[in-house]
Amino acid sequence: MISGFMIVKNVLEQGYPFVEAIASALPICEEFLISDGYSTDGTFETIEKISKLNSKVKVFRQEWPNIKSANALTEVTNGLRKKCRFEYIFFCTS
Repeated sequence: MISGFMIVKNVLEQGYPFVEAIASALPICEEFLISDGYSTDGTFETIEKISKLNSKVKVFRQEWPNIKSANALTEVTNGLRKKCRFEYIFFCTS
């Protein structure tokens, strides 16, 4: 069994195809976790709609550390990864 996950923040305005990324992962994942960093561009509302259409999708919100470094994203990524229930993990980057 496979857990999938991704972290997002304002990816709608950046043009990242996150909806397509989620859709492509769902057929192989038993669960798909998404952590939103309090997006202000409609990203959160979009992933909420997806979660209502597919029970595999679980949405979380987490304030991202106010540090401009790779360590900040690592912290958020690792925190969400720990919530994955299955041994095999599929990570979608955004």
